Amino acid sequence: MEIQLVPRKALPAVRTIVRSTKPSIGHITALEKIQNAQQTIDKFSQFSNKLEGISKLNKTLDSLKYFSYPNNQLERLSEQLNPINRISKLMSQIQTKQKSLVDATKYQNLLTQSVQSLSIFRNELAHNTENLTAVSKPAYTLEDEDE
Repeated sequence: MEIQLVPRKALPAVRTIVRSTKPSIGHITALEKIQNAQQTIDKFSQFSNKLEGISKLNKTLDSLKYFSYPNNQLERLSEQLNPINRISKLMSQIQTKQKSLVDATKYQNLLTQSVQSLSIFRNELAHNTENLTAVSKPAYTLEDEDE
């Protein structure tokens, strides 16, 4: 998301254009994956509030909602969310066996891994210079004009 200054007279046209744009399919898919991961973390936090990294993971997932995802980045997002998917599978196994969370270190390792990988991924998206196509041009030139 980028903030731009717009003349007051052009504001209605800009609002119409912004309203008429639809998010891409990749962005919608990414939002669904992020929301599923957040639901998993919310369910997991109900079981155990003692584990570190849950709040940081939620903040990172919240910030990932605002990026656009080309196809290659969408695949990377899926890879980065794998530790959270493993937490979800472990939770479902525990619920079916009616056991409590005994081995907190396994969950702590998965949480730490997912926090680190998602933070790195978010930083790469935020500082992505590959997709920048605008070439900066000088406002004026210092060349002498031939008369």
